[in-house]
Amino acid sequence: MCTEYLLEDYAHCFDEQAESYMEYITKSVDRMYSLIDDLLTYSRVGKHEQPCVSVNLQTIVEECLEDLSLTIEEKQACINCDSLPTIQGNISEMRQLFQNLIANALKFTRDASPIINITATPQEKFYLLAVEDNGIGIEPQYSDKIFQMFQRLHHTSEYEGTGIGLAICHKIVTRRGGKMWVESQLGKGSRFLFTL
Repeated sequence: MCTEYLLEDYAHCFDEQAESYMEYITKSVDRMYSLIDDLLTYSRVGKHEQPCVSVNLQTIVEECLEDLSLTIEEKQACINCDSLPTIQGNISEMRQLFQNLIANALKFTRDASPIINITATPQEKFYLLAVEDNGIGIEPQYSDKIFQMFQRLHHTSEYEGTGIGLAICHKIVTRRGGKMWVESQLGKGSRFLFTL
């Protein structure tokens, strides 16, 4: 990226204001890359239909927790996980689904260490899964809005992100015939529920 070359070669020439501008430019470029990546991920969900295979959700969650281990350790998070089922689905989509939900549960916290509970309850023809946290929560009037593209409830200076993660989760679940919703109160955590 050109800004990196500029910083390498000319940083010694920058005054305080120029450094501030470069920092702003670099952060803007990083956000744009994240946005493009998330848009590509969203557009790929269901694009190339892959046959359903057996997906061990326990293994998927363990892999997600390993990927997020630095954040989990840094935030001193406590993760409790039921014994999760094996379902028919798409491995990469299930990984994306759980990765987004767990990452959000870790991100949207204030002072307390995150406590995240992942549960699965068998129903007649599907499983009801939930990812519950003790985070900042969501006001009920925004419970549908958060699943729409680019809908953010917080400024990026407060919580980083593109506003696409939950839209990706919703698309993954609904295109497999499931439903996704949230139960939450401001300041009292959130419980994201979905059927697979």
